[in-house]
Amino acid sequence: MLQIKKTLQNEFISKGAKIVRPLHMTDYNNMEFVLEDIDGRWISFGIKQYAIIN
Repeated sequence: MLQIKKTLQNEFISKGAKIVRPLHMTDYNNMEFVLEDIDGRWISFGIKQYAIIN
């Protein structure tokens, strides 16, 4: 799943998007990145990271 997020972030970068927060783990346990749209709004893309319990 991490590779999908990296690929998506790189696709936005290649199209000229302004990444304001690169891919990172948040304090609320999401792996996400944030970009800024043409109107200055921030849009985040992320996924909740769940621990696998054996």
